[in-house]
Amino acid sequence: MIKTLFIRNYGSNRKMDIDLDKRITCLTGESYTGKSWAVRAVKWIALNRPSGISFIRWGSKSAVVIIETDKSDVSRRRSKTDNVYIVDGTPLKAFGNDVPDKVRKILNLSDLNFQTQQEMPHGAGPLFWFALSPGEVAKRLNKIVNLDLIDRTLGNLSKLVHRAKVELDVCRERRSEARAKAESLAFVDSMVVEWEEVKVVDGKAAALENETHALDCLIQDITQQKQTVNGAKVHLRQADMDLSELEALREAIIEIRQEEKDLSQVLDEIEQLESSLIEDRKELSWAEQNYAKAMKGRCPLCGRK
Repeated sequence: MIKTLFIRNYGSNRKMDIDLDKRITCLTGESYTGKSWAVRAVKWIALNRPSGISFIRWGSKSAVVIIETDKSDVSRRRSKTDNVYIVDGTPLKAFGNDVPDKVRKILNLSDLNFQTQQEMPHGAGPLFWFALSPGEVAKRLNKIVNLDLIDRTLGNLSKLVHRAKVELDVCRERRSEARAKAESLAFVDSMVVEWEEVKVVDGKAAALENETHALDCLIQDITQQKQTVNGAKVHLRQADMDLSELEALREAIIEIRQEEKDLSQVLDEIEQLESSLIEDRKELSWAEQNYAKAMKGRCPLCGRK
C-alpha cells in the first residue's frame, strides 16, 4: 500500500508532499493547482508514461517522484541526460519504454487504476487533445490530413534540392577548372605567331645549310686543284731548271705561269668565299640561339617543356 507521495518539479508542481490514507484520499483545490499533475506523477512512475521530458517544470533541470510503500521506497528521476528508477537505494537503468519488473511488483498498478477528469471511463482514452502527448496528437492529426504523405513529399523535395545543389556545386567547380585551364593556355595565340616566325627562320637556316654544303664541295674541289697546281709548280721549276736551254718550252712555261696567276686569283676568291661562309655560319648560329630563346625549351606543338 502507498503511504506517501513526494513530487518535485513535475508539471505544475514545484514541491508537493502527500500522505495517503489507508482507505481513501481525496485531493481538492482550485483549478491549475496541480491536482491532475499529482495523478500523472503516480502514473509516470508506475507505468512509465508519458515518455520524453516535456513534463519537467519550466526552469528546472530534472523532475523527481518518490513513492513510499509499506515495504519499499520507489523513486524516479528524469533530466535531459539522466533517466533512472531507484528502489531502496539501488539504481535501475536501461529499461527502455517498460517499467522494471521490480517496480511493477512493488507498486502493482495498471491503466485500470488511473482515470483523469478528461478521460473516458475505464481508461478508454482522453476526451480532449490537450490531455494527450505531442506524439499522440500528431498521430491523430495524421489520420485526418495524411501528414505522412506531406512528410514524404517534403522529404523527397529536400532530397531533390540537395541533389540539385550538389550538381550545381560540381558544375561550378568544373567551370572554374575550365576557366583556369583556358587561362593557362592563353600563351597559345602568341605561340602561333612565334611559331610562324620560327618557320621562316628555319627556312632561311635550311637555305644557308644548302649553300654551306655547296661551298664545302667547292672548297674541296679548289683544294684538290690547289694541290694539283702545287705539283705543277714543282714540275715547272724542275723543267725550267732542266730545260732552260729549250726555247720551245719557254712559251709553255709562260702560259703555265699565267695559269698560276689565274689560279692565285681563284684562290683569293676562295678565301673570300671562306670568309663569307664563316660569316654565314655565325649568322646561322645566331639564328639558332634566337630560336632556342623564343622556344624557351617548350615543344612547338603542345607547349610543354
